[in-house]
Amino acid sequence: MSDVLAEAWPACVEGVRCPAYTCPVLTEYMEAAMRAATFEPLDAGEGWYGEVSELDGLWGSGPTEQACRDDLREALESWLLFRLAARLDIPLTPA
Repeated sequence: MSDVLAEAWPACVEGVRCPAYTCPVLTEYMEAAMRAATFEPLDAGEGWYGEVSELDGLWGSGPTEQACRDDLREALESWLLFRLAARLDIPLTPA
């Protein structure tokens, strides 16, 4: 568990464990990150681009804004699960 997450959600280090797919802490983190995301149309109607600027290298794209949001959420989930598995720090995102 990242020290950053442990600080933000002390219950996670007090023995409360849940599967990643139902963990309220991970859900809360992903929702906060998606609220912080920015989306913009690409030039010449080539689709959409979205990112969470606080999370370097995390971005998504798609032909529509909703497709871009879905792509970014999938990228965020993979990024988050990888960082947890590798025991890498996970920065706090704005609420």
